[in-house]
Amino acid sequence: METEANYPIQLISVTSTRGDITPMRFRYENGNHEIITVSVDEVHAKKEMTIGKGGTCLLSCGC
Repeated sequence: METEANYPIQLISVTSTRGDITPMRFRYENGNHEIITVSVDEVHAKKEMTIGKGGTCLLSCGC
């Protein structure tokens, strides 16, 4: 049985001089308090949104 979880992540990315964000890897602490590190191989889709006063960038990545 698959369950959903909502974990905060730490993201390492590269930003171009034009402001394009390219994620390299991210990590999070799972429910068992283990640190999981995931390398990002490619970005499949990118969507930018404005939420409140800040901007949010949603990325769909292949790992």
